[in-house]
Amino acid sequence: MIVTMGMPALIYRTGFIGYSLASLKRGVLGLVGFRPVRDMVIGGVESRRDHEQVLARVGQMGARGI
Repeated sequence: MIVTMGMPALIYRTGFIGYSLASLKRGVLGLVGFRPVRDMVIGGVESRRDHEQVLARVGQMGARGI
């Protein structure tokens, strides 16, 4: 699962401790049988250009099987 947001990823992970992401993994995806659920939080995506760069990067990671 990949989460993109305008907030820096480090702030989300440390300040909000990823509660919403953890509850989504446990409460929804884990409940219906998706295991293991890995996540990647990408922060600082605010403009269309940033969004396109993230999509290209994630596409490359998918091609490598990460």
